Amino acid sequence: MTWRRGLKSLKEHMEDVKLRVMMQRERLTGIACPYCGHELRYVGDTAMMSNPPQRKVECSDCDYRSRIYV
Repeated sequence: MTWRRGLKSLKEHMEDVKLRVMMQRERLTGIACPYCGHELRYVGDTAMMSNPPQRKVECSDCDYRSRIYV
């Protein structure tokens, strides 16, 4: 079967969703800490209503804390 260029297959979509759900459950951001390189985690479940919205993140290894745009 031929897929249109740029579209992902159903299997690829399901893998992406599964990864996103797993990351949300574990609160992982997929972003490396700028100091030690470990993965940053979200702090809390709420976003700050700035423009654009931001969320607090922290590194559990070196205690780095910051905010990122979401």
